[in-house]
Amino acid sequence: MTLIDLPVSDAMARPAAEAPPPAPSPMAAAGLPPPHAVAVCLHAGPDRLNGRLVWDAGGGWSFVAAGGHLPEDVAGRLADPATAVAVEPGVDRRAIRRRRLGPLRLGCLSVETARGIVRLDAAIPAPVVDQLPRPAEALPAMLDGRSLNRRRLPALVTAIGPYEAVAEVTGPAALLVPGTLMTLTVVRPWADPFRLRSRIVAVESGTETVRVLLRMADPAAIDRAAVLAACTAPGFGIQALWTHGLKPRGLMRHLRVVPAAGAADMVTARALRRDANQFYGRRPEARDPADWADRLDGSSILFLAYLGDKPIATARLVVNGGDRSLSELQAQVPVPDTFWEGGFVEVSRLVVHPDFRGNRIR
Repeated sequence: MTLIDLPVSDAMARPAAEAPPPAPSPMAAAGLPPPHAVAVCLHAGPDRLNGRLVWDAGGGWSFVAAGGHLPEDVAGRLADPATAVAVEPGVDRRAIRRRRLGPLRLGCLSVETARGIVRLDAAIPAPVVDQLPRPAEALPAMLDGRSLNRRRLPALVTAIGPYEAVAEVTGPAALLVPGTLMTLTVVRPWADPFRLRSRIVAVESGTETVRVLLRMADPAAIDRAAVLAACTAPGFGIQALWTHGLKPRGLMRHLRVVPAAGAADMVTARALRRDANQFYGRRPEARDPADWADRLDGSSILFLAYLGDKPIATARLVVNGGDRSLSELQAQVPVPDTFWEGGFVEVSRLVVHPDFRGNRIR
C-alpha cells in the first residue's frame, strides 16, 4: 500500500493553520434576525433611565444604561427591594401609551453600578400559570410584532384564560422582549383566526422552545381570549366567564350540531347524559357512560352540540316507525291513534353540560 492509498480523514486533509469554519447560527438557519438590543426606558421609582434590554449569557434579561454607568443615587434606589422597577420598550411606546398600559413591572435581581447593568427578573410566576385553564391539546398559533422585525414565530398555546396566555414559541429568546406588544394568532378549524393583541410579561428559555407569558392588551383581546378558552379548555364554561365578570359575547357563533357517527360519539353522548344528570344528584353511582344507554338508542338518531372543540349538549330523535313499543310518549301517556296514522318522531334525552347551562342553549 502506498501513501496515496491511505484513507485521509477530513481533519488530516485540512491544513493545521486553517481554522474550522464557524458553526452556522441556528437563528440564521431559521431565517430569523440576529439577537438585538431593544431601546427601553427604565423606571426606577421617580427616576427615568434610557438604555437597552439585552439577553445575557445566563439566560435572562439585563438593562444596560446609556453611557455604561449608573448614577449612585439610582443604584442605591435599585438596591432597595421596595423600589418599583419597570421598563417601557421604545419600539411600542406609542401603542402602549395609546392603550394606557403603562410600563411593565419587573423584579430587580442585581445591580452593577460601574458597568451600568441591571439584571431583571422576567421569570414566569408559577401560581399564575397553574390557575390558567388548559386546552385538552395545545393550540397551534403564530406570534408576530414590531420587535420581531416583521417576523412570525410558530407557537403552541398550552394555557389560556381571559387575561393571560402561555405559549411555547419556536425561536430565540433574544427576540421575545418583555414589555413588547405582540399579536398572537390562534387558528381553529371551526372559526376564523383568533387575533389576540397581547404583551409579553415574562420569558423562560428552554432547550427547544421559549416559554412566554402574554397578557391581553385591550378589551377586544380579553373577549376573544375568553371565548377561545370557553371553546377549548375543559372545565371553563359560562359560569367561569360570569365569575370573571365577562359576558360571553359571540360565544354562540361557534356552536354547531352534528349527528353522532361511530362508537366514540355514542360514548361522548352518554357521558354528557351522565354529567348533566349527576349535577343534580341523579344516579351518582353510575360512572360508566355505558350505564346511561337505553334500548331506544338503537332506534334513534343521536345529535351532539359542540362549542368549538368541546361537546356541551346532546339529544336524540327517536324514529318509532309506527311501532308503539319504540315510543317513550306511549309508555307514559297513551298517544291518540290519529298521531300513529300520520306518523311522528320524538325528541328526547336532551341534556346540556352543567358548565354551559343558563346560556339559552336550545
